[in-house]
Amino acid sequence: MKAKSGTTVMIGLLALTLCAGTVWADTLFVAPTGSDAGNDCTVAGSPCATIAHAISEAFAGDRVELAAGTYTENVVVDKSLEIAGAGCGVTTVADAAGCTAPDFQFCALVFEIEVANVTIHDLAVTTNFIAFGSSTLVTDNLEIYNTDMSGGGQSLDGYLAGSGLLYHDNTATGSTFNDIFWAGDDPEINDNVFTGSAQSSLLLWDLSPDFGIAPILTANVHHNTITGAMTCPAGSTDFGNISLVGIVNATGFNVDDNLITNGFGAGIGVRFGGANISITGNVISGQTDVVATSLGIPCIKGGVQDGATQPGHGIDFNGGSPVVTISQNTLSGNSGSGADIIAGATVTMTCNSITGNLVGITSAASSTIANNNTITGNGTGVDATAAGGTMDATSNWWGCATGAGTGVCDTVTANVDASSFLAAVPAAPCSIGGAGAGAGAGGAGAFCGPPPLACSCVGFDAPLDGGPVKVKKNRVLPFKAQLICEGNPVTDADIAAPPVIQVSFDSGGGGEAVDVTGDALPAGQGTDGNQFSFSGSKWQFNLKTKNYSSSGTYTVTMVSGDASEYTIDPTCAGVFVIE
Repeated sequence: MKAKSGTTVMIGLLALTLCAGTVWADTLFVAPTGSDAGNDCTVAGSPCATIAHAISEAFAGDRVELAAGTYTENVVVDKSLEIAGAGCGVTTVADAAGCTAPDFQFCALVFEIEVANVTIHDLAVTTNFIAFGSSTLVTDNLEIYNTDMSGGGQSLDGYLAGSGLLYHDNTATGSTFNDIFWAGDDPEINDNVFTGSAQSSLLLWDLSPDFGIAPILTANVHHNTITGAMTCPAGSTDFGNISLVGIVNATGFNVDDNLITNGFGAGIGVRFGGANISITGNVISGQTDVVATSLGIPCIKGGVQDGATQPGHGIDFNGGSPVVTISQNTLSGNSGSGADIIAGATVTMTCNSITGNLVGITSAASSTIANNNTITGNGTGVDATAAGGTMDATSNWWGCATGAGTGVCDTVTANVDASSFLAAVPAAPCSIGGAGAGAGAGGAGAFCGPPPLACSCVGFDAPLDGGPVKVKKNRVLPFKAQLICEGNPVTDADIAAPPVIQVSFDSGGGGEAVDVTGDALPAGQGTDGNQFSFSGSKWQFNLKTKNYSSSGTYTVTMVSGDASEYTIDPTCAGVFVIE
C-alpha cells in the first residue's frame, strides 16, 4: 500500500533517510471491472477502474498495468511512468471526447504526455484525432512500442516535443493525417508498419527557426514498412511518404532499410534543405502520381483534390540546398523519377539499383555525382537537361556492355558525362537493395497482439529421463514430453506451430557446442522434418541417430516453433553419447 497518512509518511521518510539512494517503485493495477473509490490501485486483486485514477495515485517511476478490456478516457500523463497493456490485441484505450471531423481543434489527445521518461506499450488506441501527443518541450525520453492505431487521425504528434523518442514495433492503419509528426531531436523510429495514411507516414520537421526550440541534430528511421501512404496530401508543397523538412542542422540523420511501396507522391521527400542526411538500403517501388488538395486543407476537413500533381518519385528534393548521400537503395517501378534532384543540391548516389522508372535520375544540379549504380529499364536513364553544367554519371551499369545510349542500354540527355561505364553489374562491395530492407519486424501484426504464451516442457520420458544414454550403433531414440502453457497441457489443437527439435554436439575438446540439428532431418530418418508430433497426451520426436557418427555428447532440447505464439522455459533436455 502507498503511504497516505502523516504517521506513515514520517516512517517512510525515515526509511528513505536511512537507505539513501534507494528507489522504490510500485505496480498499480487497472481493470474495466475495477473500482476507483478509496483505491490506491496497488493490489492486483482489487484494481482501479480508470487509468487516470491510477496515475493520480502513482509516483514517478511506477508501473501502471492495464488488464484486458476497453478503457474509454482521455489520459493526461503528468508523471514519469510505465503504462503497460496486456497486448495491443486485448487492451484498448478509446477516445472519450467524441471527436468528429472537421472539428478536430476541439478534441483532446487520448494520451497527453507532459513529462519526461514515459513508456507506453502493449495496447491499442481508437480515436479520430491523435493517439499519443507530446504537449511540452520537456518530454524527453519518450518510448512507445507494441501499440496499434487503426482508422484514427494520427498516431503520434510531437509538434512540441523533447529529445530522445523511441518509437518501435507499432502499427497504424488508415490515419487521416500523418502517422507521425515529430519536431524533437534524436528520434529513433524503427520496425513499425504503417498502411494507408492520408498524408505522410513520417513527417520529421525541424521547427527551430520558427519557434526558437532545439534543432533536430540526429535521427534514425530504420526498418519500417510503409504501404499505400499519402492518399490525399494537403497543399502544393511536395512532401513524401517519409518527409524530412528543414533538416539543415543535422550532424547525423539516417534513413535506412525501410520498405516503401505502392504509395502516392514521393517515397522519401527532402524539403527546404538538409545537411548530413544518409538514405541507405531502402526499397522504394510502385509510387504513383497524386493530386493534392488546394489551399492546404486536409481531405478529412473538406479539402478537395484539385491542386497540384505530386509526381510518384522514389526520392524527391524540393527547396533549399540539401547535402545528401544516397546509397544501396532499390528504386524501381515508380511513375516519376527514381531520384529527382533540384538545383543547388549536393547529392552523391552510389551502389543503387534504379530500374523501371519513368526516368532513372533527374537532376537540375551539375554537382550531382552518380557512380557504380545499376541504371536499367527506365524511360530515360539520366536527365540533366536543366543542370546548367555537366553531371558526373560515370562508372554505372546501363544494361549492356557498350554503355549508355547504345543497344538496349538506358539513354542519357545533354549535360551528362557517361563516357566511362561498367561492362557488368557493379561488383562487391556494392550491396544493392539493403539487407532485409523494410521487413518491418516481421510484417503487420507480428508484434501486435497478446503476448506469447509462457510454456514449460515436462519430460523427457524414459530412457532420456536419467543420465546420458549411450549409443553404440544406429538407434531410434523416442523424445516424449508434455508442453504446459500457463498451467494447462497443450495439444496440437491449441497452438499453430508445433515445437521443434534442436540438437547440439560437444566433442569434449574444450570448444563450444555446435548446432547439428540438420544432420537428423533427411526424409526417412525417424521423424521427418524438425517438428514434434502430438500423440495421446504428449509431444514426440523419434530421432534416428544414424547420421550422428562423431564421438561425443549430443544434447536434445524442445524449442518453440514460433516465439511470437509461445515460449518454452524451462525446456526439456535429453542427452545421448556416441562412444
